[in-house]
Amino acid sequence: WLQYRSSYLCELLRRKGRGTVEDSSCCPMCHRTRAVMRCRECFGGTLLCGRCCVENHRQHPLHRIEEWTGDSFKKTSLRELGLVMHLGTHNTQSPCVNPSIKTLVVLHTNGLHSVAVNFCGCRHNLAGYQQLLQASWYPATPLNPETCVTIELLELFHLLNLQGNTTIYDFVKVMEMTTDGWLLERIPDRQQSFTTVVQEWRHLCMLMRAGRGHEPDGIPTTKPGELAVQCRACPHPGYNLPDNFRDVPKGHSYLYWQTVAVDCNFRLKNRYRHSNNLDVTLSHGWAYFVEQKGYLEYVKRHANQQEVRMSTCAGFQAMLQANLKKAKGLNATGVVGVACSRHELWRPNGMGDLQRGERCCNVDYVLVAALLGVTLRLLIMYDIACQYFKLFWTRMLGLPAGMRLAIPSIKQVVTKVPKGHLRAHEDACQGPFSLNYTNGAAETDGEGIERLWSWLNKAAPSAKEMTQASRHELLDDFCGYTNWRKTLGLCDILARRLLDAIKLAKTQRAEFQAFDARVREHAPEEVDGWEAMLEDWQNDHTQPCPYVSTQPRVTFNAVRLALLHDEERDMQGCGVVAANNTPTSFICLGLEVENLQYDLPVLIVTIHC
Repeated sequence: WLQYRSSYLCELLRRKGRGTVEDSSCCPMCHRTRAVMRCRECFGGTLLCGRCCVENHRQHPLHRIEEWTGDSFKKTSLRELGLVMHLGTHNTQSPCVNPSIKTLVVLHTNGLHSVAVNFCGCRHNLAGYQQLLQASWYPATPLNPETCVTIELLELFHLLNLQGNTTIYDFVKVMEMTTDGWLLERIPDRQQSFTTVVQEWRHLCMLMRAGRGHEPDGIPTTKPGELAVQCRACPHPGYNLPDNFRDVPKGHSYLYWQTVAVDCNFRLKNRYRHSNNLDVTLSHGWAYFVEQKGYLEYVKRHANQQEVRMSTCAGFQAMLQANLKKAKGLNATGVVGVACSRHELWRPNGMGDLQRGERCCNVDYVLVAALLGVTLRLLIMYDIACQYFKLFWTRMLGLPAGMRLAIPSIKQVVTKVPKGHLRAHEDACQGPFSLNYTNGAAETDGEGIERLWSWLNKAAPSAKEMTQASRHELLDDFCGYTNWRKTLGLCDILARRLLDAIKLAKTQRAEFQAFDARVREHAPEEVDGWEAMLEDWQNDHTQPCPYVSTQPRVTFNAVRLALLHDEERDMQGCGVVAANNTPTSFICLGLEVENLQYDLPVLIVTIHC
């Protein structure tokens, strides 16, 4: 490219001037007037006279126009050249007999524009805001609007915000710099108007996706969670399950389990902001956040209820640390979320604010709200499941009458700890709460909700400074976008998982059968005893768990110390022997070298980074 660099630069400089067009050239359309106007948006940037430029842009009122002054181009506008946009059913050939002319500020992808608009005032025509919407201009207010945002700009910002985390402040600043990069003219401040329009646009997009515009009863009859994007791969009776799915053998019932994960996120805080403006909620629990009024009333009544029993479990201690965190100046210290753990999509009404730490009353309400109507067997994963579910069924009796799990029996609910969090728990939790020992869990790790948090945390800085209603609209929108992207990729993900499962099943089955035959050959009675113990525990979890070791844990240092004592006793009377020349020291040195070999590649990567 370097050999063409000068040519590139010359062509870019040519673009700043008239190019190959002579200064005295006539308009190529009318051939009468001198060509001095150029459009920055039209292909080729052909110079025209002022009148022809206006005629060419009656359907493109938001193009950027420049006027040649004799030695350079200066900015002008179609409004200054006399262009007036006609709304409604009228146009230039048949103008309205009762017009209402007004100048609007319009935000478009190429900056801010001042546009003269002719509203139709005929009796049979629509209101002004409806005329603007039909022209694909979104008014900032339905009452005497002065600012509009084009639908094209809203769609662009919506994607940039969801995918690129572009904030409203940065986007408006880009629009202002696009309008006047030299800051020589006074640009009207439209950030507040744009913020209002974006909040309304998010809400309307969710309504359109859910099909609420085609409902005879309209928007007010929207049910809780109805605007959420559902997981198509999760079991839904009457939609994607066979009629006799409840009659399948017990060994295959896991195919129709509903698996969910619960977790709390303390990055999604919300500051308390005093304002005299009314904080209006557009969707009252219609998407992912629960309805606030009933939720806060329940939390207020049960904020001082008895929490889970004291425990030495590390997972429970982590929850206590969260409850002790400071909450001064915050409306919310974080959020509690419920997601489909197998396919990693947020559940409808599966999110709610935390007022102080990770209290059970907050988690109870959101978990039950996310599972309302579910009649299938549940596999629930929570990082403190070992303690949280001890009093869960007792606390559930205090929930409102309309919030009860439709589960036939408590035995239909299986609770586990995600694999990444289980390591921090005590020994007694390792067997009963491990997904590795759960029939039907397959390769589910339970950590999918952590991956969902990583995407949602991008919105944390913006959400922290918003009002409560605006924050909920923003997070609802991010959750919907995440669910939609996951839905689009389900076909590829499920196909890839199926191929991997077939391959691994063959390998694992062959290895297990060989191992099982070998063990039965040498200890058949012990294997029968293990199988009986496992069956008893699976039918009744109050029985001893076969996966929990009954032998005391022996550490490496304890074994080393015992061996050294034995060597010291054996070598008494044999003379002086160096401590580092004993068999025990030799074995320990070999183990240390092996550990260093494992750590060496990680250390090399760390040094290079």
